[in-house]
Amino acid sequence: MSEKPLTTVRIKIQTRSDGTVYISSDDMPGLWLWGKDHDQVFRSIAPTIEELYRFNKGQAVKVREAPCSQLRRWFVHECQQ
Repeated sequence: MSEKPLTTVRIKIQTRSDGTVYISSDDMPGLWLWGKDHDQVFRSIAPTIEELYRFNKGQAVKVREAPCSQLRRWFVHECQQ
């Protein structure tokens, strides 16, 4: 039985002086989220990546947060064939 392919999407997190958090990624064109409610912005990352894969590549994927250090937040997806 072969494993499903995984892709890592590294995100950039910037917090501005007014408290707004900005999320983007060089790995995922079109990923650009922002807001002052940090929890809401972070909860939006996985569903947004899923929608971008569906829209940009025609792929249905399942996104989950990958285990890593507390200094970084990474998300990965599994292709659903």
